[in-house]
Amino acid sequence: VLDTKLNLQRQERKAAILLRENEELKKYLEENKKELIREAKKEAKTIIQDANRLVENTISEIKSSNADKEVTRNLRENLNKELQKNTVKPEILPVKEAPDLQVGDWVKLNDSDTIGQVMELARDNVIISIGDLRTVAKRKKVQKIAKKEVPKEIRRSYNSALNDTAGFSPEIDVRGKRGEESLYEIEKYLDRAIMMGVGSLKIIHGKGDGILRKLIREYLKKYAEVSHMEDEHADRGGDGITYVYLK
Repeated sequence: VLDTKLNLQRQERKAAILLRENEELKKYLEENKKELIREAKKEAKTIIQDANRLVENTISEIKSSNADKEVTRNLRENLNKELQKNTVKPEILPVKEAPDLQVGDWVKLNDSDTIGQVMELARDNVIISIGDLRTVAKRKKVQKIAKKEVPKEIRRSYNSALNDTAGFSPEIDVRGKRGEESLYEIEKYLDRAIMMGVGSLKIIHGKGDGILRKLIREYLKKYAEVSHMEDEHADRGGDGITYVYLK
C-alpha cells in the first residue's frame, strides 16, 4: 500500500511539474513574441540584402567577362547554390488522427510518459484523471494504451474515482425552464461537478432569442472555478449549447 501511494505521489508531482512548465513556456512565448518576430524580420532582411548583393556581384562579373559562356555558366551555378542555402523548405508534417476514445480508457500524454484515465469527452478535448489531478488535453495530444501497459497499483487507485463519477452525467438540459429555475438547477449541478473534480460540463439551453444563454453565461462568470466557456459546433447545436470548462 505504501509503495502504491508513493508511486501515485511521484506521478502526481511529475504531472504538476509538466503542467507548470507548460504554463511557463506559454507565458515566455507571449512575453517574448514581439522580440522573436523582430529578430526574425531582422534575419530575413539580412538574408535578402546578402542575396541582392550576390546577384549584383554576379551580374557585374558576367559583364566584366564579356558574357563568356563558360564563366557565365559557372557564375550562375554558384549563384543558385548560394541562394538555395537560404531557401526554407516547407515542412510537411504527418496528419495525426485523434484516437477513438471512451470513458475509462487509459491514455499517455504524447509529450511525456504520464499515464492517466479518461474521465470525460468534450468536443475535441479529453478530460484526463492523473491521480487527484484533472487536466484537459486535445485528443490528438494523447495516445491510447492497452490496460496491460498500466501498472497494477495505478489501475487500482483509479477504480474508486471512476465509480464516483459513473453516476454523474456531465450534461444538463434546461430548455423550456424559466431563467430563475434554470439558474437554480445549474447551481446545484455545477456545485456537484466542482466537488467531484469534473473537468467540463455541457449545458443545453436552446437558441430562441438568446436571452437564456446570455443569462446563464453571465451567471457562470461569477464562479472562480470556471475557466472558460464555448459554443458547440455549428452542426451539432451551435450557440444552443454551452460547454463549461472548470479549473
